[in-house]
Amino acid sequence: METTEQITNSDFEEAFLKVEPKNQKILRKRAERANETLPAGERVLAVSEFFSLGVASGIIMVTNKKVIVDKGPKAEYPHVEMGPVSSEGRAINLNFQGRAITIQKLPEGRVAEITGLIAEQIGLATEGNDERRGSGFSEAVEKAFFQIDPKHQKFLRAAAREVESRLLPGENVLAMCEHDVANIGLLTVTDKRVISVSGSTEEYFHDIIGSVQSVGRYLTLYVQGKQVNYPHVAKDRIAEITSLISQQIAKARVPQQAAPTGTGVDIVSQLEKLADLRAKGILTDDEFTTQKAKLLSQS
Repeated sequence: METTEQITNSDFEEAFLKVEPKNQKILRKRAERANETLPAGERVLAVSEFFSLGVASGIIMVTNKKVIVDKGPKAEYPHVEMGPVSSEGRAINLNFQGRAITIQKLPEGRVAEITGLIAEQIGLATEGNDERRGSGFSEAVEKAFFQIDPKHQKFLRAAAREVESRLLPGENVLAMCEHDVANIGLLTVTDKRVISVSGSTEEYFHDIIGSVQSVGRYLTLYVQGKQVNYPHVAKDRIAEITSLISQQIAKARVPQQAAPTGTGVDIVSQLEKLADLRAKGILTDDEFTTQKAKLLSQS
């Protein structure tokens, strides 16, 4: 009876034989190193070389659990955390936790095979993966998050947690939706600002947004003389999101009445929370100053 190690090595050798013979000697140690780190039960499905300056310089290994890319430093991308995969010419485009990762210059005859295999494993890893129960989000964030297309939720969970960590005291999440394709991101509208998490995080308070418009699936904010564009907003949500932002911009322009004395608003506590958010790097100094001034104006 074969051991797990023997099965794994057999799978690896079979997959590695598809690397062009002239490149096997160059890349064998790198491929073996990746294979040796696999836990018991993880199987190698495919191995391919990729090139730099015409020389085989790295490997891409597909297992039943993840994609491994090794070109010196090794990177691993679990299928369960990956978004749609695509190819263009000799390049494969991965989407991992909302980040676009491109592996360039694979052998022309292997691109379709590797791309299809990764897509298949992503599908198997995420099939029936409904994490709605026990999501760990606050009630407001959870309600907005589950308006997102279920097939995209798994790729945006980390982005939603990032948004939640940035919320100010008393800030309410009104809507969340996905945008972009190659680098899938999360667009969030709160009662104070618009937040986009797509690799990096951008946020614009409603009181500095001049206007918003959408054409097709393309949403544009006009912010202090510049355009901020969000392509490929979810087709069935873009009208809703555009309208919601427009409403919040209008509300931000209405002068706020000072809160009557004796309302029980704990200004000191809220200022302490703002200071804590600034200390953690979630708020910039300018954002802290703006929000502090708003709180003090209500006292």
